[in-house]
Amino acid sequence: MAKLYNKPLFGLDLSTTSVKAVEVERRGRTSRLTGYAIEPLAPEAVSDHAVVDAGAVTSAITRARKGAKTRAKYVATSVAGAAVITKKIAIPAGLDEYDQQSQVEMEADHHLPAGIESMYLDYQVMGPDPSDEANQLEVLLVACKRDVVDGYMQAIQAAGLKTSVIDVDPFAVENAYELGAPAEYLSKTVALLDIGSQVTNINVLHQGQSIFTRDHYFGGQHLTESLAESYGWDPAEAEQRLVKGDLPEDYSQRALRPFLQNLALEMGRSLDFYASNHPDHAVDWVVISGGCALLPGVSEALEGQLGIQVTIADPFQGMKMGRILNWRKLKAVAPRLMVATGLALRSFDP
Repeated sequence: MAKLYNKPLFGLDLSTTSVKAVEVERRGRTSRLTGYAIEPLAPEAVSDHAVVDAGAVTSAITRARKGAKTRAKYVATSVAGAAVITKKIAIPAGLDEYDQQSQVEMEADHHLPAGIESMYLDYQVMGPDPSDEANQLEVLLVACKRDVVDGYMQAIQAAGLKTSVIDVDPFAVENAYELGAPAEYLSKTVALLDIGSQVTNINVLHQGQSIFTRDHYFGGQHLTESLAESYGWDPAEAEQRLVKGDLPEDYSQRALRPFLQNLALEMGRSLDFYASNHPDHAVDWVVISGGCALLPGVSEALEGQLGIQVTIADPFQGMKMGRILNWRKLKAVAPRLMVATGLALRSFDP
């Protein structure tokens, strides 16, 4: 989605367990992180990326903005989960802007189960369609349920802020990755896995272009549930202990190791599905982000299952740090801030 307001903004990631805020400034070609914050959310305040308890979400947004020490009143946020549909479609080349939009809406109506009336639509022309470069354009269509988007915007507005951009989580992760990615990624195929609480967002880039996205419903919540069941804790206590590292001595063997094995199997299934659809573009690297990227042994577990090099994302690679920021504290949470950082970088879109 294009920016609605040409004003400085900060990135605001409303996930199922927390609200994350990131502000970045740019001088010339240099980006600098000026502030960030992570504020926990009450259980079920956001479920499957839809706002359920607007008051709790608005309160967390207010705390996150204060914690990030930003004065910006405009935000970029993003949606994900079952409410979002992304699809590549083809439309005739040579259309003017009005006819192009009409053609996209007509094509979208064929691809959206609920029809376009209940969805917000956006699209981006990717270039000539590889199957018919002379006559067709390839278009990336993005649609999201209106009630989900409206819920986000109402919670943000109640915090005294304005929504300038609504993006999609996998593309926000891509935006953050590209800032500090090694130059050779443009000749490689890279799978970005953002492993959240309920959902893992998968975005495969081939030569710098997204060619495959998928939401896989497996994430850190499975580890939280395993802890709660194994030790007789309620889910909120299990989540709190996991964040603080206040865990029993046998936690690794009893809960963590089985979770990592299951995570690796699930990610393997998704990448096998990708490979069956794109046999000519084998994945060269896997880059992981999200809260689960901080779990000890996660890279090794995934490498053992996938047979591919796995690295942990650092959205601040290539950035300078603001003077008031604690570098060590930031490094301890950096993979959790991937989406919010990609959103913050939308401030520099034209």
